Amino acid sequence: MPGRIATVSHLRSEKYDLRIFEILPLYIKMAVIEEGSVLWSRVILELYEYFYPFRREWDDQKHRHDLSPGEMRELIAAARRARAGGGP
Repeated sequence: MPGRIATVSHLRSEKYDLRIFEILPLYIKMAVIEEGSVLWSRVILELYEYFYPFRREWDDQKHRHDLSPGEMRELIAAARRARAGGGP
């Protein structure tokens, strides 16, 4: 991640803190990428390249965020049973 931080570290401003993107949870980063608007970019393709690793990571994890309430209850119950020694 040092390369990414170096990429945005020169963009400091009294008004904006663009480096905060680096520490956001992945699902919020993806909301910014998918729903946000680009205000300015010197080279838009470089911005898309910067976002690419976040998109790949999200593709690997997205299914975990799409659980229904019933599926979530089942996972929590199974984890509690496993912790209590009751098995799956």
